[in-house]
Amino acid sequence: MERVDWPTAEKSLQEGYKSLRREAELLQEELQAVKALGRIPTDDDEMLSKLQAISNGKVASAVSMSQPLAVRAVAREILAAPEKAQEMIITDFEDFFRWGTSQNPPLEIEAIRQRLVARNTLLEAVLPDSMQQSSAAALAHVEREYLRRKYVNSETLLMDPIEDIPQEKFFVSEDSYAWDMDELAQAIEAQDGVMRNPLSKVMFSEADIRRILAHPVGRRLKPLRLAQDQLKNGIRPATIERIEKLGHIMLADNSMDAAPSHIAMDEFMAHILTLPKSEQKAISSLKIPGVDGNTRQPFDYTIGESVRDAKDNTTCFHKVGDFLSQAAAYLRLQ
Repeated sequence: MERVDWPTAEKSLQEGYKSLRREAELLQEELQAVKALGRIPTDDDEMLSKLQAISNGKVASAVSMSQPLAVRAVAREILAAPEKAQEMIITDFEDFFRWGTSQNPPLEIEAIRQRLVARNTLLEAVLPDSMQQSSAAALAHVEREYLRRKYVNSETLLMDPIEDIPQEKFFVSEDSYAWDMDELAQAIEAQDGVMRNPLSKVMFSEADIRRILAHPVGRRLKPLRLAQDQLKNGIRPATIERIEKLGHIMLADNSMDAAPSHIAMDEFMAHILTLPKSEQKAISSLKIPGVDGNTRQPFDYTIGESVRDAKDNTTCFHKVGDFLSQAAAYLRLQ
């Protein structure tokens, strides 16, 4: 593909814009002279007002834009060239923005945003699921570049400005955090594939998870996600009951020496050694989301880690008991 000389193209555009304004100004002066001689109707000022607008640099207010294409028409064009899906959706959204701002009076930014969100929803309804990532990425791009969207975070995980994230790696989660997908993927890998927001510590929504895994950078997370899902399914109901029982004993233990908890933990760990290797791996490796009962802060823990930390007196017995009760409830829902 031929390389574009952007500096030359930009200079040509600037010179052309200046030339257009000069010519509009000259033409306006000539028409006003003709009007003064009575050669054009004195009550027809539309042409003169448009020339005035162009000479003042307000080209969009003088040159009307056609209505945006219907969503189904856009979808047909995209389906005819699926390899260009994201590029075509971005172009459609940008054209819609320009149309909105060219109205008289111009649409408010928030009104344009709402209509673009609705347009995106309609596109997702008529395009195949495999293209929804392209649609969401296009909307995120237009919101950042044109709609001045504000995000919860102003910097990436590595403290770079949000505006410096390349378009192809820019991702916005439903809770309004902006991400560099390289950094987000690395953070999720460090969490053993747990789909938790590294900044808020809240689990990503199912829609976010689907988009993360569908992103070209996020596809490498699929094996980790699959491994976590397999671990969830590897813990049998009888083991879940033992986890819940241990949690209840530790929560209820108010003795001075915590003997009931120590005995219950020893019995639990001895029982784990009798389980199949796959189930032992799930107990030691499966990251389970929990919420601290006092601070309400979310965290991740494995069942094996929590019990070992309690035995080593590095974590409060009641906190571990609360987590084990949460873990049992979580596993029953899988």
